[in-house]
This record gives sequence, structure tokens and C-alpha cells, in this order.
Amino acid sequence: MHNVAKALFVSLLAVSTSFALPQNPPAQQKPESPEATTVIRTTTRLVVVNVVAKNSKGQPVADLKSEDFTVLENGRPQQVKVFNFQSRTNAAIKAAQPVEAPVSDVVTNIPKYHTNGALNIILLDGLNTASPRQTFMRERMIALLEKLPDDVPIAIYTLGQNLRLIQDFTDNHETLKKVVNNLHNNLSNTMQSPSGGPALTLPGVFAAQLPAAIKANIDEFEQESTVATTENRVETTLSALNSIARYVAGFPGRKNLIWVSDTFPLYIDTQLTLRDGAYRDPRNFEYAASQSTNALMESQVHVYPVDAHGLAASPFQDIGTGDPRDAVGGRPLEANYGPASTALMARDFGDNLSNHTIMNQLAESTGGKAFYYKNDLDELVREGIDDGATYYTIGYYPADKNWDGKFRKIQVKTNRPGLNLHYRQGYYAMNPAPYTKDSALQHETALNQALSLNSPVSTGLPFKAKVLTPADTPHKITVNFAIDPHMLSFEKNDSGMQSASVDCVVQVYKDENTSLKRESTIVHAELTSENFEKINNSFFPCRQSVDLPAGNYILRLGVIDNRTGLIGTATTTTKVQ
Repeated sequence: MHNVAKALFVSLLAVSTSFALPQNPPAQQKPESPEATTVIRTTTRLVVVNVVAKNSKGQPVADLKSEDFTVLENGRPQQVKVFNFQSRTNAAIKAAQPVEAPVSDVVTNIPKYHTNGALNIILLDGLNTASPRQTFMRERMIALLEKLPDDVPIAIYTLGQNLRLIQDFTDNHETLKKVVNNLHNNLSNTMQSPSGGPALTLPGVFAAQLPAAIKANIDEFEQESTVATTENRVETTLSALNSIARYVAGFPGRKNLIWVSDTFPLYIDTQLTLRDGAYRDPRNFEYAASQSTNALMESQVHVYPVDAHGLAASPFQDIGTGDPRDAVGGRPLEANYGPASTALMARDFGDNLSNHTIMNQLAESTGGKAFYYKNDLDELVREGIDDGATYYTIGYYPADKNWDGKFRKIQVKTNRPGLNLHYRQGYYAMNPAPYTKDSALQHETALNQALSLNSPVSTGLPFKAKVLTPADTPHKITVNFAIDPHMLSFEKNDSGMQSASVDCVVQVYKDENTSLKRESTIVHAELTSENFEKINNSFFPCRQSVDLPAGNYILRLGVIDNRTGLIGTATTTTKVQ
């Protein structure tokens, strides 16, 4: 059920001093250092570009100054407003700062792991990788963790039919090794054949003897099955990447996404114009893939795709399995295929080239680097982590204020000769202001994904919340939200009032697999200058009540800025007497 509360906000504001939350809500926290405050997304008009600079020997360059860089957007020079240098050494020093102890009865999505260095996300993709190579991936990840320095923060995700965060950010590599070692090998079987089921292995001699009509019917059936399964894989993959982007949005600084997979169904089309509510063909994923890539870039995620095939003894032998393979990356070829074998191998070779082209384009677009044709999978991942550990953060406010949804190309140059720079290649100039006007379906889709227990929490809109069970209403819970106002988009209207619109949502689950109900409230706030100042010095309040029978429940709490689409979620449990 969806309620609209405008008058309620005024009463919440009046009693915000006794809001049953800690005395230091998010908005009362002291401002972070100038380096930390550079983590502002393009939705606030500041474009952030993380630049890795290396010399001719491939070594990081650590002594460049702001005046050594020139930034251009679509060929026009931009004025640099933010500049700082980050490396693993100075990040380790800053990470020793004390962290505020959590309050036991308050749930929050504010990140607990604090570091000013780069964060590393390893995504072990079982959905797009054949099962035999999943064992190979696990073994090489354990080898990697044996060699990494202790100060490297890593989170590990797996992707099967759902995205799973199996270990949040930590620099405790013994914990990480135990987690990886306990991974099962049955994340997905959709890569075992194009149709996602048992492989259709027709010997070439037999296939050649089939009547043309029967062979055509078999080919058509497999092609249709392949299309349906591929669409499912792409949709699941894009949803997972959107979830990762939402999860790390609230973490400051650079994030390196080390994506280990057979195939990479993601790319960015610089000719597209991204607009909220724009129509797209459901079987054409260019628009959705470009949106996902843009979401990753806005969260300062740099993608490092790693081909799980490794370097084969021949172009058609899989290092992870030792077997010949076909174009889908996992189906074994039978001996004596004859002409059919040659055709499959030729298609496999072409698909590998296409996959590597996508990997290169994805890495270049986001400022990462692609790795393939190497056996040492652990070394490739290590190289990706090291590559993103030393970088410069550059921020500028675009001179072009026309937010038309078109792709804008970014160029970064340096006056020092012989350096190699890599960084994200651009962004879509999407205007956050009309978020609610044309994109009801997109709004609902993003919120549904964020409120699913299969998705990690979203940190883009920080908040704290407390679940109350009033004695006079035993079959009702009330959730009080305290939202960080500095991450909300306020707009001054003609009467001089500061307006904002926020959804507060409570999704109730009986258990991890059973959703019971959802209650939500839209809070429309119009604030005088006095109340606006009060909000900025405390928090933006919201309240949602839910009627429930006696029992134990899982709650996924959510808030969303209806102007920008920023989402925050957190998970807690409650018991109704």
C-alpha cells in the first residue's frame, strides 16, 4: 500500500528532537576531509574521473600535480575543481582512524568499512561460466589470497541464478580464503549448452545424413532455446551489476570490479541517448546495458574483466577443463565430428574474438583493463587489483549545462611526455530532475530489485532507522527513518520554499523466500529557510507503520529520492508479540 504524506512531515519535523534515534544522526556527523568529499556523483553535477598514470615501464607515477592535467569534455576544456592522489600506502595510514560504534537497536546502511584507498570487488560469475571452470576459478582465487598484501580490502560476490554477497569488504584474507574454499560448484548450468539444458551433441556424420527439413527443425529449436536462455542470462547479469552499483554508491573513492567469467554480456553504446522512461525493445539490451554501465561509472566502479578460459594449448582447448570446447564455452566436442567440428571451431574462434572486443570496450569505457589469454588467473586478478590501487581523483563541473541524456566523451591529458593514462571514457548527461515524470516503470523496477533479499543493501541514500512495537498497538510496528539530508535533492520553488520528495518503504518477509506485504509512504516536503536549516543540521524524518499478526519477520527497509532515484536499503528482523 502506498500513502502520500505531506502534512505528516510537518508533525515529524516538529518532534524530530525526540525521534527515538541516536543523538548523532547522519546529518550531524562532522564533514569529511576534502579528499573524502570528492565522492559526489554526476547526479549532483560534479563529474568525478579516477585516472591511473603509468610510465613507459608500466610503473605508477605518483608525483603529478593538478596543473599537470588537462581535462576535456567533448573537446571543450573543463576547469578542475577537485584533485587528490590516492595510493595503497597513504590509504593504509588513513584507514586507522576510529569508527563510531554502532547502536544496537538502530539499523543503518551507512558503510561500516572505512578506507580512503581503492576497494576491490571480485565477482565470480557462475551464470556466464561453464561449471568445470568454476572449480578452476575457486582454486586460483585461493592462490591469489595467499599472495596479496594484508592491507588490500576485498569483497567477494558470486553470480548464479541470483547475485550473492558471500563476503563483505574485509582485509582479513584468512576469512576470505575460508569463504572461497566453501564455494560450491553448482552456481549455474546455463552455460553447459546454448539452451541451458543437456548438450545436444550430434556427431557430424549423423547430422550430415539427416533430411534437410529435420535438421532445420532441430536447428530452429535450439536457436529459439538459446535466445530465451541468453535473454534470461543478460537480464540477470544486468540486474546483478545494478545491485553492485547501488551497494557501493555510498562508499567513498574508487572501486575495482574484477569480473571473472567466460562471457561478458555488457557494453556501452555511445550513440544512444539515455532518458528516463524511454522505450526500448525488450529483446534488445543495448539500452539496458548502457544504463547499467552508466550506473557503475556513477558509483566510481572500474571494471576489470578477466576471461576464465585462460590460455589454451590450442585455440579450441579450455585451460580450465582440458577439453575441447564449442562457441558457448563449455559443451564438449565429440570426436570425429567431421565438417561440423570445423564449423563449430570456426564459430568458437570468432566468438572469442568478439568476447575480447567486448571486454576491451567495457574496460576502456569504465577506466579498467581487460585480461585474457593467460593461464595464471590469480595473477590476472592481482594485476587488476594493483592497477587500480594508485590513482588521481579529478572532479569538474561541466561547462555544458544541457542535460540531454547524450554520451559525453572525456579526455584527460598530461604535460609530461611518455605517460600512459587510463580512465573512464565518458558518461551520459542524464538530468536527475525529471526522474518521477516519465519513468514510473524504471522507478518500480529499481525499487523492487533493491528491496529483494537476494540483492545486497543499497548505500546511495544513507539513513538510520529504528523499529518500534508500541505497547498500545501490539499488532503494529512503526519504523522511524532518519535520512541524511545532504544526499537528498532539494529544489527551491517559486515561493522560496525548499521542496523534496522521498519514498519510505517497509517490505515484510516471513522468511528469506516468502514476501508477505509492502507498505510505503511518499513524503512531500516544502520547507521554509528556517526548517531547511534545521533539517540540514539534523536529519530528514519519515515514518511508516505496518499491521502484522504475531510472529517473527524479516524487514527490508528502503528510502528513495524521487527526484534523483538514489536508493538506500537496510535489513533487520523484528518480533510481533
